[in-house]
Amino acid sequence: MRLLTLIVIATLLLTAAPAQAAEIGQPRSFYELFVWPGGGGMSLFIMLINVASIAVMIERFWTIRRQRLLPEGMRSKIRDLLANRQYVEVLKVTQADGSFLSYVVHATIQEGPHGFAAMEHAMAEAIEERTTRLLRRIEPLNILGNVGPMLGLMGTVLGIILAFQAIPTEGGAPKPAALGHSIGIALVATFWGLVVAIPALTAYAVLRTRIDAISAEVALVVQEWIGTLREMQRRARVAAAPAVNQTT
Repeated sequence: MRLLTLIVIATLLLTAAPAQAAEIGQPRSFYELFVWPGGGGMSLFIMLINVASIAVMIERFWTIRRQRLLPEGMRSKIRDLLANRQYVEVLKVTQADGSFLSYVVHATIQEGPHGFAAMEHAMAEAIEERTTRLLRRIEPLNILGNVGPMLGLMGTVLGIILAFQAIPTEGGAPKPAALGHSIGIALVATFWGLVVAIPALTAYAVLRTRIDAISAEVALVVQEWIGTLREMQRRARVAAAPAVNQTT
């Protein structure tokens, strides 16, 4: 809904701008050079895609953050609860929290009765599932980054076609203004295609690296806790062994 609102606002702003080209010899505005008639309808369409791409980037950078996926407060709380062997409370706390860390810890602790091997397997599956979900969320940026240049290329081809069509139309000697308009459409469409692609692909790479880093950190943290629980169990068995020997 927010993305649709942004696109509508951008459309109104673009269509409300003056569409009259400046007279020869007069300075031309940014709108006339890069939107209409400079880039034609194709540049308008690509600009709307750019607005959608920017909206997706802002939303993804806000939601895919370390503070949201691996909150320090929740990390400390889970560590304290595990140290006190309050496993039921850990399940309740992690189920109520929507972070990456809580999701993995909840899946891991649930397999506690089946042994540490089952816990490690559940941890790996939970991390893979949540990582895949996050990567799927940033995939639109990859799509927009690859589609943008293709649309720009389409505008380029359209501009070249119009330029060549002007040759027979004008009897083999087209006016420079007609050629300039067609070539302008070609170049401006390419320009806006790159404007869409460069930020979108850059943001996709940054977010993908961030997701990989957070996934690796969550794996290390949960694996460390599993090791701590294993050590606590070993010490409990060692402490219980003398008592058993004395009773026998």
